[in-house]
Amino acid sequence: MLKKGFLLLLAALFVLGAAACGTSASANVTTQDGLEVPEGAADFLTAIYTTDQDGRYTAWLEATESADDPDSAAAAMANYYGSFSFSDLVTEDLLEQLIANRIPYKYDQLYADTPATVESVAFEAPEDGEEGCDFVVTLTVGGETETRTGSLGWETEGDDVLISSFWESNG
Repeated sequence: MLKKGFLLLLAALFVLGAAACGTSASANVTTQDGLEVPEGAADFLTAIYTTDQDGRYTAWLEATESADDPDSAAAAMANYYGSFSFSDLVTEDLLEQLIANRIPYKYDQLYADTPATVESVAFEAPEDGEEGCDFVVTLTVGGETETRTGSLGWETEGDDVLISSFWESNG
C-alpha cells in the first residue's frame, strides 16, 4: 500500500512538472530599483501564503473525509499537491522540497479557520551580497496584519528563469 501511495505522489509530481497553469498576483508588488526578479516570483509567494488558494485545501479536506482506505487518502494528497498553481514557476528540486516540508500545506492548516490573503510583496537585494533576493510578504489574517520574510534564488533552465530556492526566516 505504501508503494501505491508513493506511486501516486510521483504521478502528481509528474503532472506538476507537465502542467503550465499560472497565477496572477493581485497583491501590491514592489521591487527595489535595479533588482531583477523572475516574472512569477510574486505569483509564487502569493500562492504559498494565500490560504486555500483555488480551493486546494477544501478539496483535500472533502476527499480525506470520504477516504475509506490508505490508497484514497494518498490519492487525495496527490491531488492536493497536483493543484499547486506555481509548479511551472519553480524547479523540480524546489517543488520536491516544498512538498517534503509541507509548504504551503502548513499555512493552509494554520489559517484554516481564519483565512490569510496576501496584501503586498516586496523584493529587495540581499544585504549579504548573495545572489537572489529577499522578500517581505504582508498578509491579512482575520483583520490583523502579519509579515513573512525570507529569500528566493533562481536559475535559468532553457528559456525559462525558474525559482530554485525558497527560504523563510520566520515561517
